[in-house]
Amino acid sequence: MSTQGEGQGNPTEPADTPHPPIVLDHVRATDGIRTSAKWVMAAAAAVAAIVVAGLQLKEISQIRGRLSQVLAALLALTILGTVGFILQRAARILVCTPMTLSRLVDIERDYVNQRAAQQNKPQRTPLSFLHRKKREPHIYSYVEDRGEVLAALGIDSVLNLYHLYRGEGLGVVNPPPPRDRIESAAEQLVTFVELRQAEYRYDLLVKALAWAGALFALCLIALIFLVGAPKSPSDPRVIEPIPVRVRLTGGQQELTMGGFSGCSGTYDGTAVSGSFRQPVVLLTPKDATPSCHPPAREITPSLGVVIYPHSPQYRHPPSPDEMRHTAMPHRDH
Repeated sequence: MSTQGEGQGNPTEPADTPHPPIVLDHVRATDGIRTSAKWVMAAAAAVAAIVVAGLQLKEISQIRGRLSQVLAALLALTILGTVGFILQRAARILVCTPMTLSRLVDIERDYVNQRAAQQNKPQRTPLSFLHRKKREPHIYSYVEDRGEVLAALGIDSVLNLYHLYRGEGLGVVNPPPPRDRIESAAEQLVTFVELRQAEYRYDLLVKALAWAGALFALCLIALIFLVGAPKSPSDPRVIEPIPVRVRLTGGQQELTMGGFSGCSGTYDGTAVSGSFRQPVVLLTPKDATPSCHPPAREITPSLGVVIYPHSPQYRHPPSPDEMRHTAMPHRDH
């Protein structure tokens, strides 16, 4: 809180001058509101940290179904958005520009100019309300709510109070009021405006906590339900060479396009990379033929089936006929 004007020669308030009780009440109330806003910010920041730490993008990617994944991502963004909105509302209480008497003079001047400009605007139509936006009340409206402070000094504007405070009361009111009454009026006006501004923004915060808290809880419950649902099975990677058996089941056209021209049947090989579902396998043909010497290739479902050592089919070696022919009929296109 500051009631000092700008410029040289401004009178200073003695350090031992006690503040009027009403000024102290304003200051205490404003400090209490800001303290509550700090606690709300701390709680919201803690919730945001817990959500960010507990929410893994990997878990969302493992949810079954593309639509469910998109819904989970939207829920996560909504949860973070509600927390961010609460932080923004609380921060607006704490970052109010400190009020001074000279700033109130500027606000009064702007308010008077706005009122004059509004009188020159065309009259509103029945649909004008569609273009109106809800804004914070003009700060000068708080000054008008405390107009009795100015009236007690025999003045009707903050500018006159500013002149009296600077010792320029000649011509403003005669005789000038006592110095202590002028300082008390300035302090009351400044602290009252700060209090009303903090109260208005705190009221917005309380209203936001109601609907944002409900939205946060609903989205969090829905996200937990989606994340806790059965997930798509993960596809581990091949990290070291594994002996496998490959049964080529694709048609001639598919095998040729996949790099297995001249190959058919079942072969032993080694999985060297890729995933377990579609590994990259280096084949070792049982029947060494000049026409089937493929390099390491990725075995996709359209080419064949990969049998791993733990499978019962792997423990039973293929028969000679199975070595020479495909285990399943070709699907020629």
